[in-house]
Amino acid sequence: MKYSVNTAITLASAFLMVSAAQAGTRISTHIQGQEQAQQLYVHEGKAASLDSSGRTEFIYDDKAGEMITLMHEEGRYMRLNDEQMQQMAGGISKMQDQAMKQMEEQMANLPPEQRVQMQKMMEEMMPGMANKKPSEKVSLESSGKSDSINGTDCEWIALKRGDKLISEACVADLDDTAIESADYQTLAGFFKKMSDFTSQMSGDVEDAMLNQHLFANNKVPVQIKEHKDTGIQVISLTFDSQQPKEDMFTIPKGYKQESMPEF
Repeated sequence: MKYSVNTAITLASAFLMVSAAQAGTRISTHIQGQEQAQQLYVHEGKAASLDSSGRTEFIYDDKAGEMITLMHEEGRYMRLNDEQMQQMAGGISKMQDQAMKQMEEQMANLPPEQRVQMQKMMEEMMPGMANKKPSEKVSLESSGKSDSINGTDCEWIALKRGDKLISEACVADLDDTAIESADYQTLAGFFKKMSDFTSQMSGDVEDAMLNQHLFANNKVPVQIKEHKDTGIQVISLTFDSQQPKEDMFTIPKGYKQESMPEF
């Protein structure tokens, strides 16, 4: 069978369009001091995070509204819907409150210097505890500075608690990245769930505020600088179009479902 040049071009274009539609988004997170980047794949309404061995750690299903955690060593998995995630966050928060109360009772008889050291150690072990105390207002503002990171133009914004700088993020327009619009919406749903879970568990609203700003304005962070007492931690993110493996979003055969722990 013979094809004209125009027909061949049309078929090739159709093939490329189908291939592009089937491709997903890979997000590589490079944390300063760590050799290996963390990988997150997004495709057709699902997100999968991989461990250092390339195995899926958890799956987020936007359509089903659930998170699936895989425990490979035990050959088990756990499903969590919205209601169950709220229950778990509330249970963990209650356990943290109880642990903090017990430690505070034990600290009551310590000398002042030791008490301060113990308090600091507790807050490092359970960061959410510090955020449950009355605190200054958290704000997000533009720094007015532009940058180019890994070839992507971005603008710096600052997250502050009162006058204290908590973190900075250099954010790019969605159109300037390799993230597909549908995958971006999946990411928005995923990070909202995680932010809600974290804020309910620890009272920390910082991540929720940053994510709300990003997804409301079609922005993407290409680098984040977290300002801590021990110094600044730099987190860089890269995005590319990548076809995920077929089994990346599925529960391995033979794995048994585990019930959510009771709190």
